[in-house]
Amino acid sequence: VSFALHADRVQGLLTVDEAGLESVIRVQGVPYPKIDLASRLRLAPGSDGPETRFVLLAKGGQRGHLRVDVVIGLREVEASEVRP
Repeated sequence: VSFALHADRVQGLLTVDEAGLESVIRVQGVPYPKIDLASRLRLAPGSDGPETRFVLLAKGGQRGHLRVDVVIGLREVEASEVRP
């Protein structure tokens, strides 16, 4: 399953080694709590591989991180392609 994230919300990407094993990732003292998207969407959790990344997200005063199997890259998306 593939998902898109709004580029304005992405604050950074970390590898498994950079992120560590904690449920809250701290970058320059700023906490990014875990967002368990797989559980929220009732998907099976993935396993860590060489392309696994942690995506740091922020909107307003809220922050969090997602674990993703792979980051494919940036893509321009038409508004008609976006689903809630």
